[in-house]
Amino acid sequence: MFNRFSVKRYIKKLRPLLEKQYGQRNTYSASQVRTTVFKKNFDTKYLPLAYIMCLNKDDLRTVLNVEFPELCVTDFEQTIKNLIDSPEISQHFNTLLS
Repeated sequence: MFNRFSVKRYIKKLRPLLEKQYGQRNTYSASQVRTTVFKKNFDTKYLPLAYIMCLNKDDLRTVLNVEFPELCVTDFEQTIKNLIDSPEISQHFNTLLS
């Protein structure tokens, strides 16, 4: 579903936009993330990636279960963990590090 390039692109572009719009935070709400993704014309097929980057773990599971019920959260998390083997990338995924 994801590749290393798309992960890096989201890291480089999404977080700074969220920080500019809503201030610097460790996590953002699903509506803040969704609004930014749609307003700034990010590829919406990577919306789960945006959520996993920016939501806290409890909100992440709730949102993914509602918006992407066919997505196996455990497999999804493992896929992302396999892509983020570098500290440069993994620091942006605090919900997966716990």
